[in-house]
Amino acid sequence: MCCRSNIWKFGSTIALGITIIALAVSWSTAVHSDPASGRANERDETLAPSVKFAPAAVATGSSAIRRPAETAGWPEGFSRLLSNTSGTDFTNAMYSTAVGDLDRDGFLEIFALRSDGYIYGFDCYGGDLPGFPLDLVALAGFTNEHNTTGHIVALGDLDGNGVQEIVAGVRLLDIPESRMFVLDMYGNVYDWWPKQGVPAVKILKSTPTIWDLDQDGLCEIIFGSGDVPAASYLYVLKHDGVTLNGNFPLVFPGSFNTSSSVAVGDLDEDNYEEIIFLGGDFQVHAINHQDASEVPGWPVAVSGFRNSVAVGDVNGDGNLEVVVVEDNSSPGQVTVLNADGSVLPGWPQTFPGTGDHAGSPSLVDLDDDGGMEILFGGRDWVNIFRADGTLFPGWPQAVDTLASSSIISSNVTVADVNGDGIKEVLYVEHGPLLYVWSRDGYMLEPFPMDFSQPPLVTNCWSTPVIADMQSDGDVDLVLTFFHMGALGHPEDHIAEVTVVDLAYDYQPEWRDWVTFHRDHRHTGAVPLDSSTPVTEPPPASLVPVLILAQNHPNPFNPHTTLTYFLPEAGHVSLSIFDVRGRLIARLIDRQETAGRHMAVWNGQNRYGRAMPAGTYFARLVMGPQVCTCKMILTR
Repeated sequence: MCCRSNIWKFGSTIALGITIIALAVSWSTAVHSDPASGRANERDETLAPSVKFAPAAVATGSSAIRRPAETAGWPEGFSRLLSNTSGTDFTNAMYSTAVGDLDRDGFLEIFALRSDGYIYGFDCYGGDLPGFPLDLVALAGFTNEHNTTGHIVALGDLDGNGVQEIVAGVRLLDIPESRMFVLDMYGNVYDWWPKQGVPAVKILKSTPTIWDLDQDGLCEIIFGSGDVPAASYLYVLKHDGVTLNGNFPLVFPGSFNTSSSVAVGDLDEDNYEEIIFLGGDFQVHAINHQDASEVPGWPVAVSGFRNSVAVGDVNGDGNLEVVVVEDNSSPGQVTVLNADGSVLPGWPQTFPGTGDHAGSPSLVDLDDDGGMEILFGGRDWVNIFRADGTLFPGWPQAVDTLASSSIISSNVTVADVNGDGIKEVLYVEHGPLLYVWSRDGYMLEPFPMDFSQPPLVTNCWSTPVIADMQSDGDVDLVLTFFHMGALGHPEDHIAEVTVVDLAYDYQPEWRDWVTFHRDHRHTGAVPLDSSTPVTEPPPASLVPVLILAQNHPNPFNPHTTLTYFLPEAGHVSLSIFDVRGRLIARLIDRQETAGRHMAVWNGQNRYGRAMPAGTYFARLVMGPQVCTCKMILTR
């Protein structure tokens, strides 16, 4: 688990034909507060969030829209503007982020995928993680940068060592082939993963789900894909890229254009989770992992949808139900299915607007009555239904859809963000406007927030992520946006990752559905024991391990950075050796604290003389633990 070969690149799609009169706009790269600066000001906990706002814009509907001011003044928030490096005329769209404490230092990292095939990694203050960004298209061996696409990154401990891995894939529309990669937090492909990725799918269409289906302590990677002209596939890969039990992929006839991610849940009560998935035949399937057979009563035909199902005990009867938002119906329709595939009494129900722009459902017990409410966005509305099919009091709520906002890709997230003991509902309209409502439908101040960047056209396809990024006790919201200039001017297409710090006390037990498909593994499931919050495992529960990441860049000339993780405080040494084992330089030889550290080698020996091109080794020692890394110096 020391040195690993470096690689990566991911993509995600969409070419929107939107032309505006572009103004020559120059963007800076990173704007974030210095982690050492600490909190800028004390605050009154009873007041609204300590985020600075410009004067309210023209009122839209019943609420005045407020725009966030420059984020440089925010104590803990940040914004990263990511320029179009590929030079292609794409929107550089970014989907929802995945956040997790991969280095186990008590702070969360952010991973986001862009539609030109780059994956980004940021620390909790907006700085680039070592090894990122990564060009996954190049890593996959592709040369065509056009029509690159991909989906959201997932996090999970695949190999059972207590450290989360990064799972993501990339595909090209012009080349019907995709790649799936498993990386560490430094962008290195693991030794046990196929070095060129798994050429498993024709067209990758869904976000991966990470779950230990066979309960052997090693997680599987579950995802859907499609093919032309008409077929869809369900893949289940073991942690090392081998197909589970040799029974996958499953092939479903019909439309290949499904982007449904899978959910997991034990429908037949055999103590193993089943895979709940929409096939290209527009049927909801419930698949046993052992032999890829259907659970009795399944599949169930629906009118069609491209969104993900959700699984939970909706009516509080001690059994799981499956929730489906159908998007080929007008008006829209939502259905709840029992574990045996039958329709739950009171369903289906229709909702305002057309179903073709509805989001995936989120399941949360808003009123703490033991049942789950069903929350999802539509083109013009956010809807909340009770388990019996009736609307939750105060809902639906209208959103201010702009003329260009014909696509709804955001999903609803829920948590108690203001510390009043009552859950709030969060949603980002495509426009993009960030809404935060009370469970009764009242808008919290100072929302909605407008993240547009005139004269560019700003869009959002991301689900808000709720977390405490810096472990400062505040609620943070992680969002992604993309800003488009005129067609033919790719330099004006800018992606953005933003963290909004809200001055409200953060409590992990108040979290319910905090990201796309509920959690960082995208299970889409609320277990029967739903009292367990969506939380990251505390660092103390993980197995202490010394980590030395692959140097970056590699090959290098003349400088390279070595990143390492110390499981505890202690004396550490980091030295450079040549291929004959001779000591070249000693970079570190001192007492250091636990957590992530970095050191730079300038290609010189301990006497300050430049070393010739060749192979060198970095050696990290802490007590009995030793890690090594091979490096290539060029001249």
